[in-house]
Amino acid sequence: MCVQLNFYKHPAFPEPLKMPGNEYCEYCIQLGEQWESLLTCQACGITLCCDFSTNRHMSNHAHNCGHAVAITAAPVENWGWYYIDKPDVKLVELITDNAP
Repeated sequence: MCVQLNFYKHPAFPEPLKMPGNEYCEYCIQLGEQWESLLTCQACGITLCCDFSTNRHMSNHAHNCGHAVAITAAPVENWGWYYIDKPDVKLVELITDNAP
């Protein structure tokens, strides 16, 4: 589920936000694979492919590393993912209003 977030009002998002350092998924590059969209982890700053992509590298990263918060790497978009540790809930809608 894709959720639009107001990054400036939710306590799960650090300030300042970690912005993408590249425009590719480094794991997909290593595999010679393509990706759909990219997310940047707010814990460590790595940019990986999202769940719209075949490999779902950011989802795997979040679950393996415990890094629960990621934002889109697209500069003109305002959405993100919040990964939850509970096995029955993967994502939760945080805030649906627009950022200032």
